Amino acid sequence: SVYEDAFGNDFSDQLAVKLMMKGISKKETAVISGKEINYATLLKHTVNYCDGIVQNSEHVNEEVMEYARQSNKPILDYQHNPEEFADACNTFYDKILETEI
Repeated sequence: SVYEDAFGNDFSDQLAVKLMMKGISKKETAVISGKEINYATLLKHTVNYCDGIVQNSEHVNEEVMEYARQSNKPILDYQHNPEEFADACNTFYDKILETEI
């Protein structure tokens, strides 16, 4: 899920080092290694590891949304009506689960 909220400060250039734990390889963190990471960069990196993207806010960073579109992964666009959003989420996740099985 991507949101409108961003944080005020960038992560340090040591984020890749701090992410290293069992199951995470240097290859997976290479794209952020040694770089200061801002909100948009972090979200774009997470798009690489998700099965689909849910836009949970009306105004999400356009750079992030464009990156998500270019990933060719399923995207659930922002839904203005909360009831419609709940139904749309259920349908969206069902479709992703069907694809994965």
